[in-house]
Amino acid sequence: MDSTRGLVSVVIPSYNRGSLVSDAIEGVLRQGYPDIQIIVVDDGSRDNTRDVVRRFSGVEYYYQRNQGQSAAWRHGLRHVMGEYVALLDSDDVWGDGFLSASIGAIEAYDCDLVWSNYRIVSLSGEIDCENQFREQRGYLAQYRNSGGPWHLVQGQAATKLFSRRLPLIPSAAVMRRRFAQIEPAEWVRAGPDLYFFPLNVLRSNQRVAFGDEVAWTQRIGTNNIRQGSNKQRSLLESDIQVKQALHSDPLWDVCERQALADRIADDLFSLSYHERLDGAFKPAVEHLLESFWLRPNFWMAKELAKIAWTAAASVIRPD
Repeated sequence: MDSTRGLVSVVIPSYNRGSLVSDAIEGVLRQGYPDIQIIVVDDGSRDNTRDVVRRFSGVEYYYQRNQGQSAAWRHGLRHVMGEYVALLDSDDVWGDGFLSASIGAIEAYDCDLVWSNYRIVSLSGEIDCENQFREQRGYLAQYRNSGGPWHLVQGQAATKLFSRRLPLIPSAAVMRRRFAQIEPAEWVRAGPDLYFFPLNVLRSNQRVAFGDEVAWTQRIGTNNIRQGSNKQRSLLESDIQVKQALHSDPLWDVCERQALADRIADDLFSLSYHERLDGAFKPAVEHLLESFWLRPNFWMAKELAKIAWTAAASVIRPD
């Protein structure tokens, strides 16, 4: 399907957030951007989400049985008509001018993807984090290359960044429609951003940019779609499966593939810890060994450090 030049398609997946989704929609409408398509995908809600959304004239509403966030993304992406696409969580709210600034950066830097800084606020209004990039994403400092609010990351620097971590969350991002070549796979039920963004960065023009100005608000304390299971083990198992799929992609170079292997090893170690706490000792041992084989140098260094400290403690005596 051809895209409509200048149009921004905003996909809002939602599940049982009738009390919040109106704030997300109103935030989009306040942008003052001249040409917006708003798509709400209701992932099987059992509250008043349908009635709330239908109060807004021109907002497209699509219902599906509960299948998780990935299915909601796929459903919404198949209805987009815009030159640009954004994926907004239904409990988040964009600040005024978010879209204009993001699209301006896409055009100024010839990017396929940009993302913006944000604050984190509880539903009661308490500020959890005033500046997310400064307080929790310090690693972005090495990618700052201008005195302005936006910073271009391109080529191998972009793929390196996305192999080592996911530097954004969906509500922060605006992209060209051509960026979304790969949809979240059907087996990815939760956390589609972990799959979607790295694989599409690999296949894009590998020019991305991030903006330092706080441009929107993430609200926490809600029952989001990613919490299909509240158990940490389930989330770790899902993330490991996604990262293993990323690791198998042939477009990563050797260093990027090793970075992904290191992330899988870290998750396997965490999974082993939670399994041990739950009394699942056999899978705990299996996942610990798997973590070791993926990242042997890390574990060797850790054990050598432990031996050295033990030896030092046996020799050094307090005065």
